[in-house]
Parts: sequence; structure tokens; C-alpha cells
Amino acid sequence: MMNNTRWRGALCTAWMALVAPSLFAQACPEADLPLNCDRLVPGTPLPFENTSAPPRLELPDSEVIELVIVGHSESRGYDDTLAELLEQRPILPNVRFQVRNEFIGGAEAWQWTEPGLRGYDRLQQIYEEVSHPMIVLGLFTNNRNFPIEEPSAQDPDYLRFVDHLEVIADSLHDNGAIMVYFSAHRFKVGSAEVVWNENCTVGRLMKEAGRKGKDYIKPGPAQHDLHWCYFPEFYDEDLVHTNDAGDELMAQTWYNFLVWELTGQSAVPYGVGKPTENRDYPALRPSSTKFPQRGIFYDLTTTEVNNNRVFYFFGGEPGDGNTVLVNPFYVVVDPAIPGQDHVLNMWLPDDPLMDGFTLYVQSGFQDALVSHGLALSQGLAMHFPPARLGEPPSKDDRLPVTPSP
Repeated sequence: MMNNTRWRGALCTAWMALVAPSLFAQACPEADLPLNCDRLVPGTPLPFENTSAPPRLELPDSEVIELVIVGHSESRGYDDTLAELLEQRPILPNVRFQVRNEFIGGAEAWQWTEPGLRGYDRLQQIYEEVSHPMIVLGLFTNNRNFPIEEPSAQDPDYLRFVDHLEVIADSLHDNGAIMVYFSAHRFKVGSAEVVWNENCTVGRLMKEAGRKGKDYIKPGPAQHDLHWCYFPEFYDEDLVHTNDAGDELMAQTWYNFLVWELTGQSAVPYGVGKPTENRDYPALRPSSTKFPQRGIFYDLTTTEVNNNRVFYFFGGEPGDGNTVLVNPFYVVVDPAIPGQDHVLNMWLPDDPLMDGFTLYVQSGFQDALVSHGLALSQGLAMHFPPARLGEPPSKDDRLPVTPSP
């Protein structure tokens, strides 16, 4: 009998064998599925860049910011939980966020672009009613009427989707949106390749926005692989929409992402590392209850440990390649129990030099049958908030908790 982790691993292998070859052939920039679901961190941005957009979002001088959710029914259900997180764990002092969910079930992106269509009309209603500066959380699709078969300019539906998203962003910006974030489709078992291709299309949108100087368009958090890792536990009976646990994960994902965008605090995975002799990929997980900030204790967890010692490599710059991911200036060796996850409770120095600093971390343990004797996790880039934010609050209760599958 497979446990959840092994079941997901088997599904990953099968899915990669069936779908990934075509994705790689089409040079889809978001082609890699997770080797270990523990490596995924809710709130990690989609790996695309708008070269014209600022790295961090500067808010105008306002005590209230409206977070407006737009898109199709994948955006249903998480707004109340997001609002609770923002109220209970304020991201910035003296700023209150109001969450407004304006999704329309079944309304594809094209229906938000022309007068007389229900999405377009909903936008006009938003413009009339919103009275504070606005940040937009978007998640759109065209997969029913204009499915993207190939994520390239040779597919007219690929270019159509890019154009529709750009038109929506332009309209929102022209009517007061400070920033428009585009996430993308979650894993969908019935049309896996098409919705994966929509994730890739966000990359083309960012390239176009950078070329045109549209600094108000940025990628939102990655959703596809994260929700695939919780499939079907966090899905409703239709295997398309989320249940309560999935709504909580959506809310946490957007909350973590907003923390990253507004403060610079995050822990972002990168690279591959090296598997054990059993082809298990160790994962290095950041704390699920804290963001990196100076002057706190912070947990790092290594999974798939099969030795009695775990090495943690810390560096101020990443290493080269997909295996050695950190140029270490500091190494910690900690005793471990084989077969159990290892938790390193580390002190983050209360030093002003940490403000705006990125600390790169990788863990590993000895495995005699692995080349060079070490199995290695992926890397983790821990970003500390810049000094302009002043002393960040250190209360644990302002930080999110990862839901259990």
C-alpha cells in the first residue's frame, strides 16, 4: 500500500513520461515537475520576469489597499481566508487590506476584454465601486474555447491568450490598479497539457510587458505544481475546484506571495541537488511558521534522511550547476536519526548587515552509493527584508502555517 508521498511520486513519474517530453520539445519555460513535493514553497512566484517592473511593490500613501480578485472559478472560495490572514498577520504596519472577490464562474479571459461580455461588464462595475488604491490578483484561462496546444507563437491560441491578458491588465491599470499579478491554472487532470501551457504563456506576457515598458504587470504565485502535489486531497469532488483545504492553500499561497512582494521576505527553492541511492530526492523545507528576518530562531527541515548526520551549507552566493548549489562560507553538521526528517533550529543574527541580504542554503548527508558520497537537497534562497522597512515584527502569530494534506 502506497503512502501519499509514494503515490504522488508514482503519479509524477507517470505524468512526466506522458506529458513532459512534448513540453520539453516545445521549449516551455516552466517544464520541470517537482522531484519532491516537499520542495515546493507556497507563494513562490512563477519563474518569469517583466524587466520593466520593480522588484518590490511600493504602495501609495494610503491606509487602505483593495485586493481585487478577478478571473474564473479557480479563484472562488479563498478570499475569506486570505482576508483573515491579512487581518491576523498584518504584512505592513498601518496598512489595511480589503479583499474583494470578483471571479465569474466559466468566464474565460476573452470575456473580460470586450464591451457587452460579462467579464468586461464586471470590470466596469469594479471601477465604479472601488474607492481605494487597488492591487489585482488575476487567474484566467481560455482552455475551453481556445485551448493552447503548443506554447509557442505558432499556436494562434497562445498569442490570443497573451493578448487577452494584456488587454485586461491595461484596462485595470488605466482605472487605478497599482499592479496586476497573473497567476495561472492549477493542475487539472482532464486537460493537463493545455492548462500547463497556459502557465508557460504567462512567461510570454512578461516578456511582452518588459519590451513595452508596462511596469504594472507581474507574475503571481506558482499554483500548478503546488496543487498537483495535493491532488486529489485538496480538490472538490469534481477534481477541478478546491475544497476547504485547497481554499486554505490558495489563501496561504497568495498571502506568502504578497509578503514577498511587499517586504522582500521569502524562502525560494532553486536547483535540483542529488538523489540518494534509492533515487529519493532530499528536500530542504523552510519554516512554515516564519519568514526569514534577523534576530529570530528559524527552522530548516531536511527530508529523506538515511544517515546519522546532516550537513547544512550556508553561502552568500549560489554555486554553479544543479548539484552543488551553494558556495559555502559556513557549514553546520548536526546529528540525525535515519528514516526521520531532520530539523535544524538555527539563529538568524540580529545584525543590520542582514537587511536586504540573501542567504543561500543547501543540505545533504552521506550516502555511500552516491557519487562523491553525498545526497544533496535542492537549494533555498532566504531573502531578508531591506532596511527601508525598519525593524520587522518578530511575533510568530503574524506568519502563516502550512496546511497538512
